[in-house]
Amino acid sequence: MLVRLVLSLIFSLISSQAISAQLPKQLTESDRQEVLKILGFGSATKLNSDPTPLGGHSGLEFFISSDVISIESLQKLGDRSGSGNQIMSNSIGVGKGLFFDIDTYLFFSPLQLQNKYSQMGAYIRKVIYTDDNRPWRAALSLHGNGTSYENLVNLTTSGVDLIFSYEWPEITVSAGVGQARTIGTFIGGGIGPNGPYGINDTSDTFSGDLQQHHWLVSISRRWEKTYLSLEYDRYYDATFSLKFGYRL
Repeated sequence: MLVRLVLSLIFSLISSQAISAQLPKQLTESDRQEVLKILGFGSATKLNSDPTPLGGHSGLEFFISSDVISIESLQKLGDRSGSGNQIMSNSIGVGKGLFFDIDTYLFFSPLQLQNKYSQMGAYIRKVIYTDDNRPWRAALSLHGNGTSYENLVNLTTSGVDLIFSYEWPEITVSAGVGQARTIGTFIGGGIGPNGPYGINDTSDTFSGDLQQHHWLVSISRRWEKTYLSLEYDRYYDATFSLKFGYRL
């Protein structure tokens, strides 16, 4: 999986398309709950970054990232018409330092034609504790994003996390805990001659709402103005994220 993640990050420099995947249709109420668990929280904003503050008004960062979500369990739902075991998405973004160790980040994933996936989100990070004698740091992060899958499932996910980091000269290890909420809309549409128009087992459109605890572990490596960071997130299931950033 890590090899595919690295390759996806490289491909994102030259392509906006993600690895092809398609969700099953004819989803029941219990099916939609599973989709919310896997895709709603799986698509939550990844706080994967060098935790060192950007440094006030002069701090600026550009980054590209690649996330992977396993959807193998979802392919057993509904009419089992889906394909692919993973959704791998690429995004680009920018971070800006403000004041008092507050950093803001914006990112988006252009519409990726192969799996009709798009995402836009933001998060803000505030360092709330720094140890003067040891390289410890604690930060609070607020995040939110909107994600669309195949124009059939629209998700809004938000949350808050407390993250602790320990820094060596070039490597930083972080761990965090938090809480998140995801709200999903599943588009209905009935059944036509070539199959269902929507994703539900009826023509109605449904909404769902879930909350879940979150924990994460990440490691980042710095080279002067650049860094490479790998993060493991878990809500109901595990997701992985790889990010390459450049700071001015």
